[in-house]
Amino acid sequence: MTTPNGTGITNRGTNYADGSQVTSGNLKEHVDNAVFNNNAVDGVTLGLNASSPKALFVKNAGIDTAQLKDNAVTTVKITDNNVTLAKVEQLADQKVVANFTGSTANASETGLVIGGSGSDGLLFDNDTLLNNEDTPVSDATRGATQQSIKAYVDSIKPNIVTSTKLDAATLSVTRSTYADFPTLETAITSRYQNTKFMVTGFISMGFHSQDSDCIVKAQYKVGSGAYQDFNLATGASNRVAGHFAIGQNADNNTGIDSEAFSIPTPAITNSAGDVITFKLQVTDVNASRTLYINREQDNDSDDNYTRRVISTLTVQEV
Repeated sequence: MTTPNGTGITNRGTNYADGSQVTSGNLKEHVDNAVFNNNAVDGVTLGLNASSPKALFVKNAGIDTAQLKDNAVTTVKITDNNVTLAKVEQLADQKVVANFTGSTANASETGLVIGGSGSDGLLFDNDTLLNNEDTPVSDATRGATQQSIKAYVDSIKPNIVTSTKLDAATLSVTRSTYADFPTLETAITSRYQNTKFMVTGFISMGFHSQDSDCIVKAQYKVGSGAYQDFNLATGASNRVAGHFAIGQNADNNTGIDSEAFSIPTPAITNSAGDVITFKLQVTDVNASRTLYINREQDNDSDDNYTRRVISTLTVQEV
């Protein structure tokens, strides 16, 4: 029976009539057989089940935050893998949960990418793959952004430009006066300020006689400035100073000489991003004459007994 007989939460186990005798036996029975009634439950949190006698039970969804004590749910009470992402506090965009204190500590919200200053974040955005210049933290364990990795790889790729002269030409020179080697200039965009270059390549010229003694030098200009000499031979006095010589080794009208060269520059006064242009100049110290570029001098007939060659000028930033 669950209908209350009165205002109490239990119904009596024994009915006593007027004049009934109370004994220890029926008093014990009265208590032992008492059952909970509807006054014992609220119908929301607690209910009476269908058993006989009725028993109290916690109803489905009967416990809410009002019934839970603050801090009552501990970690061990939560089943593994049962806290979904939807139950975790939301984060601002480009934020992660991490600990960068250097010791054990509560995790906190931090940036995905470290900004222009400070040290909070997982990734540095710095093209040198070093810490941000104004970031006080030195931490080799941080990662780098995709942009930084690409910029760094691009920066260590050789900055090298080559020009190649494929056609033949003639060049008239005045004795001991330099003239530009025809159509063989190489322009390179510098990556660094006050940078250095290695100038390499080879040139090919045809000669007829042994008295053809040519000398070659390289020059550079920054932007639209004037061309400048560099690293020429010292102590030349009235001699012609240059970088290397080229000439005929024997009397042979089909002679072609190709000379390879490697010329380092000193530090050039420039800004990063400046275009530096290099060229070659050549002259003959024995006589004013016509020079033959990429071909033989006398015998240049169109048959398989004669030759055509090329010249190159390569510039690499070092």
